[in-house]
Amino acid sequence: MQKELNVQHNKLKQLLVEIETIRIKRQQEYSNPQTHHPLLKRFTQQELNDVACTTYKNLLVGRSLRMPNRQTLINIADYLECTHVERNDLLITAGYLPVQNYLEEQTSNIALDQARDTLNTIPFPGIIVDYNLEVKAINRPFHYLFDIPLDINNKLNMVDLHFNHELPIRSRSTFNTNSYQQWELHAISGIQAFKLNNMLFHNDDWYQSLTKDFRQNYDVNKYWKMSTKDSDNEAMKSRQILAKTGNSKALVPIHYREIHIAVSNRKYPEIVVYLPVDTLARKAFEFIGCPTDCLFPSNN
Repeated sequence: MQKELNVQHNKLKQLLVEIETIRIKRQQEYSNPQTHHPLLKRFTQQELNDVACTTYKNLLVGRSLRMPNRQTLINIADYLECTHVERNDLLITAGYLPVQNYLEEQTSNIALDQARDTLNTIPFPGIIVDYNLEVKAINRPFHYLFDIPLDINNKLNMVDLHFNHELPIRSRSTFNTNSYQQWELHAISGIQAFKLNNMLFHNDDWYQSLTKDFRQNYDVNKYWKMSTKDSDNEAMKSRQILAKTGNSKALVPIHYREIHIAVSNRKYPEIVVYLPVDTLARKAFEFIGCPTDCLFPSNN
């Protein structure tokens, strides 16, 4: 019994050392008067005690020897603005399971191969998207419907496809007031979903770098803190775009919708497939070689 207690006490000591190491690191990062924390955090022991763990001071002086529960550790990690790795280090040190939002690299590569195999069997426009919004694969129907060059060499992501003025999707999705409003709703919804899905990674370098790039290069800032209302859900059920319905160069407005397919027990990588909603959309899809004997809900 005493041996088990000693093991637990040693674990607690190791945990406190790790917490203090991260706390001091954060404190030093904002020690310069010109780099004050935007929320005026001071990252002191007392502040951590008040905000995240009401027994922290007792733990430090040995008045409490009880290991903080898992949620308290997550609260401490949030207060300390831990990266995904730092958070998991704290959890593992305390003997808790780490947070695993995404697949390990080898498993992720297997899942991507499965997603590509699946995408190759889908006769409708489709793409494969990863957790960082990177587009991993595009099938030919998608290239044809959205007029994306087959030989495009740029590393595309969903923000590029939605916001980039040099690609045709944005201009063809904002051709009148109604389509522009729908485009904006999908922009807001997509941004909020990305932030929510990566909630545990907001302090990681890849997330900080990616979002900085988005917000510098596109007009993403306008929508970054917006949220959609329940009344917007109906408007977001389908989207509009100008597309060809035949050999004529004329573009006509069509309605389409998205479905999302997971290939593992995690959300990403996922396949996004685009389906026709109205009669003109079915003509446009038929023109690029999609099946015409599938029935989809009408938008009218």
